[in-house]
Amino acid sequence: MQKIGIVSLFLLLVFNGCSGQPKADEKRDVQVKTASERASQPATDGLSVIDVFHTDQAFAALRSDGVVVCWGNRQMEHQAEKVEDELKEVVQIYSTASTFAAVTKEKRLFTWGTERAEWARDSDVVAVTTTKSAFAALHSDGSLKVWGSPVYGGSLYLPLLPAKVKKVYANHNTFVAVLENGALFEWGGSSDGRLVMDGDQNLSDVKELVSTSDAFSVLKNDGTVFSWGRPHYGGDNSHLVLKNVIKLYSNNYAFAALLQDGSVQTWGNEEAGGNSDYVRLTDVKEIYHTIGAFAALKTDGSVVTWGSEEAGGNSKFVDIGSDVRAVYSTDMAFGAIKKDGSAVFWGKGFFIYPHDMEPKNSVSTPFGLHKNYVEGGAVTMFSTKDSFAVLKEDGSVETLGSETYKGNDLSENVVKIYSNRGAFVAFKRDKEPVAWGKRHYGSNIYGVAHLLNPDAYKKEVQ
Repeated sequence: MQKIGIVSLFLLLVFNGCSGQPKADEKRDVQVKTASERASQPATDGLSVIDVFHTDQAFAALRSDGVVVCWGNRQMEHQAEKVEDELKEVVQIYSTASTFAAVTKEKRLFTWGTERAEWARDSDVVAVTTTKSAFAALHSDGSLKVWGSPVYGGSLYLPLLPAKVKKVYANHNTFVAVLENGALFEWGGSSDGRLVMDGDQNLSDVKELVSTSDAFSVLKNDGTVFSWGRPHYGGDNSHLVLKNVIKLYSNNYAFAALLQDGSVQTWGNEEAGGNSDYVRLTDVKEIYHTIGAFAALKTDGSVVTWGSEEAGGNSKFVDIGSDVRAVYSTDMAFGAIKKDGSAVFWGKGFFIYPHDMEPKNSVSTPFGLHKNYVEGGAVTMFSTKDSFAVLKEDGSVETLGSETYKGNDLSENVVKIYSNRGAFVAFKRDKEPVAWGKRHYGSNIYGVAHLLNPDAYKKEVQ
């Protein structure tokens, strides 16, 4: 068995404050929404921001008027200015680790980013998919345009495609296109372009396709699963009989298949979740993951974990209980919210003790570990690579991990939180948003805050 050291696969690239006034682990293939569809989705609680997207170190907020507001690493500001006049009537934003791509109502695409960004312009775009450093834009006629780093799939000799493309998926460095004839075609990583399976293999009934860092698995409508890629990352499941599968999950190194009877089958790196023989996985209703571990939520509200202990795969010293309603994660830790509104955390950086044991009132231990519980009121969570932000039912926010917030601006009226790899931004009812975390990841929001909730800004200056 090959032993691995769990590390983040996402490089932290330089980026900031793109004030072009007018998020993701990982598979960004959302269809472009029309302006009318956007207009039919009213901004939450009167907010003018529809959604917020991010690279590793920057944010891009899409407003209801089609204007894009960006902030983060300073290199972004200069590059955003080059496309500022074109960032209007935007309906969707996509991103790699260092680059944003915006699609307008007229299906035109523009990109902006850092010095290492993946630059392009395109038209007639109906969907965009990204790896860590490359884009693939699907056009209405089934053709593709790809660009970015060749190592991450940004280069493809298009005549190699034997048919028109229906949909594109991606993992860390490889794209996979589902063709009209049912074939699967991949490129990027170690492949210059090849058919994974041809149309004769009856893959036209693909239900979903998920990935680890270096392998893919296809769930077909008949409940069977086909995997390919590096075996150590889950590319070989030939030792399993996978039938009646209803859902696939993955972390960076392993896959987990949820079966119709509530049982679970796993494969891939054994120490990162590919081996679940030592835990009892029955009556499972949902599975969550960190980089190298899984957490299964069962129908009775209990949680079972397996995989790398360093990445949250060992929860036996944590009093999780049997009334959990949702699980969340950072790169290396899990957080669970219970039905009574309390929350508990485990994994790298958090206590291994039950939340009702001493030391209870300390934020950290001599070993630099963080507080691992919230006493009550928790509604949902958001995370960076190593921190959690818990939104409570009274509109306040409690932060745990390295990106803690010191101040009283998060004591009330928060309605939504977004995050990237190192910063959070909280949107408040009738107030300017509040950001915290690493400065060059987007916590320096002051110069654009008034653009994110103009109505609130007008009230404050009157």
